[in-house]
Amino acid sequence: MHFKGLVPPWLNGHLLRLGPGKWDLKDGFTLKHWLDGCAFLVKFRIERGRVYFSSRFLRSDAYKKMMLVDRPVFTEFGTRAHRDPTKSVFSRIVLSIAPCDLTDNNVSNIYTLNNDIFVATENCNLWRIDHITLETREKVTF
Repeated sequence: MHFKGLVPPWLNGHLLRLGPGKWDLKDGFTLKHWLDGCAFLVKFRIERGRVYFSSRFLRSDAYKKMMLVDRPVFTEFGTRAHRDPTKSVFSRIVLSIAPCDLTDNNVSNIYTLNNDIFVATENCNLWRIDHITLETREKVTF
């Protein structure tokens, strides 16, 4: 894409955005709700009149397992979880009766706390991210 115009030389900094970014998996499986899409981080770095763009999927547990088995193994907002082949038969039976695994697919909020950047959604899991590389660091559970 090409844009015409100038970025003011006094405008410098970073703009981070977060939202869902992947809904379609292999074998034609599609997540059922817009908010179920895999969390996707976008960064615009504005420096000396130029704009640089980078992006990356949040490497949450939900994302890693979803990419491994091509189905969500945590119940998302509108998409029910599928059987997790990494769990024992007993665990799968218990979780089918009373699902207690919360998704950590944090698609909705970015927070700055003590100079660290965190992404979150409406659950108790936060992920710290590196604001320079957008790499997923560690999960913090409250």
